[in-house]
Amino acid sequence: MNAGTIEIYRPRDVSTLGDWNIGDLKLKAYGLAADGRRIDDAMVTLAQSFVRQDVIPRAAAEGDSNGLGFVIVHPGSLGISISAHWWIQGSVLCQRNYRKLYTASEPMDAARRPVIACVWELALINAEQEAWRKTMMKDKPIHWPTCKSVPRLGRLESQGRAASDEGALCANVGERGACHP
Repeated sequence: MNAGTIEIYRPRDVSTLGDWNIGDLKLKAYGLAADGRRIDDAMVTLAQSFVRQDVIPRAAAEGDSNGLGFVIVHPGSLGISISAHWWIQGSVLCQRNYRKLYTASEPMDAARRPVIACVWELALINAEQEAWRKTMMKDKPIHWPTCKSVPRLGRLESQGRAASDEGALCANVGERGACHP
């Protein structure tokens, strides 16, 4: 094992980027930023374009879509990752990734590189899985929580929970729907 490649865990900032209706999918959009990074308009535009051009056709080809999912826009330490997820067959989560190093001119080949997600993205994916199970996998589904109904997000801590003051709902929605703790 090369210990030099292991990153030291530090919490990362999480925000909501609003609810996106693109094609046949309703998506909750999250921002997840490494220290010193921020989500800008160009990243949001890139993510929406990726969903429109790559994810929507794949979701249609896969079939059995529940029409609901989420997107994580993550400017990390080495590059940007966009991770799009959608639910099919009531309990199966599909995923499509876009990854590009800041130093590269082209994105990585996601089909040839078997990356699922980093530990910070996995925490959000787990939180979404729990929300899906608790709200949608019932005799009478409650409703699909929108970004406005998720707990106020701050620093992503361990166990897939975001640090917040008393777990209050996001009351401070700013530009593009971002929650400000």
